[in-house]
Amino acid sequence: MAVNGAARRAGLAAGMMLAAARALVPDLVALPHDAAAAGSALKDLARWAGRWTPSVSVMDGVGPGSAALMLDITGCAHLFGGTEAMVADILLRLRTLGLTARAAAGPTPGAAFALATTAAGDGPGLVMPERQRLDAMVARLPVEALRIEAATAAGLRAVGLGTIGAVSRIEPAALARRFGAGLVRQLARARGLDGEALEPVDELVERRVRVRLAEPLVTGAGIEIALGRGIAEACALLERRCEGARRMEAVFWRLDGTLWRIGAGTGGAHRDSAAWTRLLAERLARSGDDDGNPPDPGFGVDVVEVLVPAAERLEPVAVDLDPVAAAAARSSAAMHRLADRLSARIGSGRVCRIRLQDRWDPHGAQELVPALEGAAAARAMPVRGDGPARARPPLLMDSPEPVEALAEVPDGPPRLVRWRSLALKIARADGPERLDGRPGRDGLRDYYKVETTEGRRLWLFRRGLADDPDGAAPQWFVHGLG
Repeated sequence: MAVNGAARRAGLAAGMMLAAARALVPDLVALPHDAAAAGSALKDLARWAGRWTPSVSVMDGVGPGSAALMLDITGCAHLFGGTEAMVADILLRLRTLGLTARAAAGPTPGAAFALATTAAGDGPGLVMPERQRLDAMVARLPVEALRIEAATAAGLRAVGLGTIGAVSRIEPAALARRFGAGLVRQLARARGLDGEALEPVDELVERRVRVRLAEPLVTGAGIEIALGRGIAEACALLERRCEGARRMEAVFWRLDGTLWRIGAGTGGAHRDSAAWTRLLAERLARSGDDDGNPPDPGFGVDVVEVLVPAAERLEPVAVDLDPVAAAAARSSAAMHRLADRLSARIGSGRVCRIRLQDRWDPHGAQELVPALEGAAAARAMPVRGDGPARARPPLLMDSPEPVEALAEVPDGPPRLVRWRSLALKIARADGPERLDGRPGRDGLRDYYKVETTEGRRLWLFRRGLADDPDGAAPQWFVHGLG
């Protein structure tokens, strides 16, 4: 599958049978190939290459050693002093990691891949040539640089077509009839005449800010300061776009080729840099080991990137001059910030709010959802209906408990209730609120909010009617408290 420099100098090459390789080098050290681990490592390397461009893809080739990283450097090369300096920096950092790589820049992914096959592993890399020079360079390459099947390459060599230049002199229609349309397509890609769709390993985020550090940071305090700087720049970008962030993420690049990512979300969009810095700093402090220590910076962090994958437009808000209303708004905002911080500290799934559901059953009319999905609810959600809204009690029982009740009139509110061996006299009652969700006697309920002479507040319902055709007597239940 792959050989190192020493094996290559001994005459070995990728694609050889192991027995033939051992015949040439008896003391050959051969390690098993783990395709899954190799693919995972290549994706990790692609994410690390995001320091040069946000669009990095893994190009799976055909045959041993044909996989590559494809970086779309459109609009990015000038940030590194030009394409030549960027390619040299890529190779230098890869060599620092102990990796041998060949790099080239071309007008299309296929052309870049073909040029990279001619680049030396320890050279400066090839930069995108002019049109005529590109044709001349590609023409000298072997047909294997087209990323075609081994059988197709063998068929081309069998008829004397060993280079891309020889293949390009044949009519495309004749090539397609003999070797398939795939060869014609790969030939056009290698010559820079046809593009190729690539899928980046990470989602492309439009709103991003990158902080490049003159010296690597090795302390948590320094990394947090760089994080705050990136968040401030991201919030300034959002302000220019009249937007607020619902979620922010931060990516930290270490010199040893590893990186880590943290993120946090909020229940409402905003661009308060101080609040976002507190959220992500807490996540950073807890993203290390199991003991809650921050990640190890190793030899230092030299790039910090802040991304805003989810944002919403923020309309201007008028300042309320009423001190009571202004205090209520500040209290609501403080509640949102508290929910955001708790979610960042203990997990978004552990901080919930109540959301109304369109269901007749009181148990199904409310559900708990993460607070970050919307504004936190300050009170129980009301029930919608044709009449006035009625608030649900703050506590619903898991299942209604039967009680004995006496009423002055058959279909009126109760006046005396016996519940859990207690005789409770009703002082005030509000209702009924009729819920009729299922066919039959069990689906008809008349709910009352009552207050006893001792001050207890109960949510009762009567199931059935006094004039039930079946002759069954109504039944009373306690469904909630408060």
